[in-house]
Amino acid sequence: MSSILRVDSIQTSSGGSATASGLGIDIGSTGKIGQVVQGTTSTVVAFTSGTYSDTGLTATITPSATSSKILCTGFAPCQIAGSAGEVDGALRFLRDSTTLYDPFVQNLALYTGGQIDFRWYVPFSFLDTPSSTSSLVYKFQGRTNASGSTFRFSFQNKPSYLILQEVLS
Repeated sequence: MSSILRVDSIQTSSGGSATASGLGIDIGSTGKIGQVVQGTTSTVVAFTSGTYSDTGLTATITPSATSSKILCTGFAPCQIAGSAGEVDGALRFLRDSTTLYDPFVQNLALYTGGQIDFRWYVPFSFLDTPSSTSSLVYKFQGRTNASGSTFRFSFQNKPSYLILQEVLS
């Protein structure tokens, strides 16, 4: 058995226009973007050791629900330079002190003689499930392992961006 309800209009008890949420109808929020924050830096940071250290690119977000995911995207101009026969640079991605991806990107160049100057834009995308409603700090750290090699982040003071989007679920 089926029933059909047909009406010309629905009004609130005060006679105003009805909205779905005002009538208590859940139209769903799964997959919608709850908030967007952006971090940026244009300060060049040069890495010359094998120990990871901060790039200066960070962004902070406070999820509205523990079920939310955080979509992290952006890009960074980078350079690897050296003359030691091998140069490399690596980035890792962290939430607070937790490493989410290591290395996020690693570039290695081998060559014979002369100088090398390798420049590129690093695009990134990462979907995190932090299960938290606390303030979360996302950041990148960089390093190089090759002797005589320098890895530069935000090369030539070009801006690097980190965009965080809370995906509701």
